[in-house]
Formats: sequence, structure tokens, C-alpha cells
Amino acid sequence: MCVERPCCVVLSLSNNPTGDRLNDQLDDFIRAAAELKGQQLVTLQLVIWELASQMTYDDLPDDIKTKVETVREAFSPKLQPAQLATNLLNRWRDRKSQTQVA
Repeated sequence: MCVERPCCVVLSLSNNPTGDRLNDQLDDFIRAAAELKGQQLVTLQLVIWELASQMTYDDLPDDIKTKVETVREAFSPKLQPAQLATNLLNRWRDRKSQTQVA
């Protein structure tokens, strides 16, 4: 069976086969169609993946930009410089006092 050339299957089906031979050829024909569909799906996904990899934030539609911003806000810590400085200084003071006691 030549999957690369599905016309071979079509030509062999036109010989009016019967019984098991018809079933075998039909299976071959369906297999060839499935191989082609698999190639289409993979190729389409690769093209879509490549398009996405070349897009920037500005290329996104507004609804997707909104989703992106929502996720960014949810996972981005809110930077509070004064609180961060206080926490770091307290941590440093605790560590310093522990080393002086030991």
C-alpha cells in the first residue's frame, strides 16, 4: 500500500474487488486517509505554534490581553518596598542576634 500516493488505493478499488479483498482495500483506503489527516493536523498545529511564537502582546485580541493581565496580576506579587525592606532588616537582625548568642 502506498500511503504517500493515495491514488494507488483509489485505482485498486476501481477494479471491482469483492469480499475480503474489498475489505482489505477499504481498510487500506481508510488508513491512507487517516495518514493524510494526521499530516494535516500536525502541519496545522506546527503552523499555529510558529504563529504564536512570533506574536507579541500587542498582536493579541483584547479579550486575550484581559486574560493575560488577570493571570499576571494573580501570580505577580505586589511589591511593597517599605514592607519588603522591613522584613529583610528584621530577618538580618534575627540572624545577627542568633550568631552573637551562639
